[in-house]
Amino acid sequence: MNRRSMLAVAATAVTGATAGCAGNEDPPADCRLSHEVVDSSDGYGDPHETYGYGELSDEAKRAVDAALENGSHSTTADDPGSEPPEFRYWDTTTLYAVTRDGETYYLLTYSGEGCQK
Repeated sequence: MNRRSMLAVAATAVTGATAGCAGNEDPPADCRLSHEVVDSSDGYGDPHETYGYGELSDEAKRAVDAALENGSHSTTADDPGSEPPEFRYWDTTTLYAVTRDGETYYLLTYSGEGCQK
């Protein structure tokens, strides 16, 4: 492997390592964490995860309940209990299927750019 190839491989490895860390950091406190109930998974692909309502954390249950009641629900990252550990928040939507009382609901989560969690 020549020197140029070695530098390209090293640069790729460093870029990949730092990019992987970006989504693991806490988002800025003013980031909006959004949850939206949609009619079906059509157009969103397969759910990232599927959960039974009873297996969700209290934080996730609150987010699901509020989204089901209102169609959508948003909080900021600094709101206590606003970041359910089951859900991820990126600048693109993530689809989850949640089954409650025998009915499956589809929940989208997302945030603004630079607010990945």
